[in-house]
This record gives sequence, structure tokens and C-alpha cells, in this order.
Amino acid sequence: MKIQVLECNLKNSGKLSLVNDRFVEIKKGRFLELGTSHPLYSENEKYFKRVYCLEYLKKRIYFFNRFGQKDSNSGFHVGFTWFQHQQFLLLQNRHWIQKEENIRYIVNLIFLIIGVYLGFQKLK
Repeated sequence: MKIQVLECNLKNSGKLSLVNDRFVEIKKGRFLELGTSHPLYSENEKYFKRVYCLEYLKKRIYFFNRFGQKDSNSGFHVGFTWFQHQQFLLLQNRHWIQKEENIRYIVNLIFLIIGVYLGFQKLK
């Protein structure tokens, strides 16, 4: 999945703009920038974070750290549409539907609906 990089034109303005001809390719557990692979997470920590206070064309904004550094000067922003955001979360195994307790909840809900339907069928 290729995403275009965003940057702040003015310091502390909160306004983002697209960087011409600069894309990031996102893969499972890493991203590629200018031919260099950077990790998105390690076993215990992640090297990206969602930034809720920034907005660009109704996109979900994330900040990616280069080479797993926590320094805010060594990263950049990217913006995802809703569909791209879902793809990104699925690629990184961080989507709500991939969590075991949510899968159990959905299965239990399906069985409950089937049980209620069968119960109403027996009443007729």
C-alpha cells in the first residue's frame, strides 16, 4: 500500500500539506521510504502513533518514526482515508476484529441471534 507523505509548512501551525513525489510503501511490520526499510513495531513497542489533533482532508493522521527512534525530528506524517486506515490496521494485526475477545463476542452474538430466531419459530 502506497501512501503520500505529509509535512507541516509552518512550525506549530497544525496545517499539513502533501510532499510532492514522496511516497511510503507500507508492508506488514515495516514501511519502505526511499528504498530503506524501517520497522513499525518491535515485540514490546510500536514506532508509529495516531495524531488526533491534526487533520488533512478528513484523513486519519499518523506519525511514523524512522529506524524505530522515538525522536520527533526523525519521523514524518502520513494520512489515511477510512479504507486505507482499515487496511493499515489489518496489515499490522491491530484491527479490532483481529483481537481474540472481539472474535468471541461476535461468535456469541451470532449464536444469540440464531437462538432468538429459533425460539420465535417454535412459538408459531
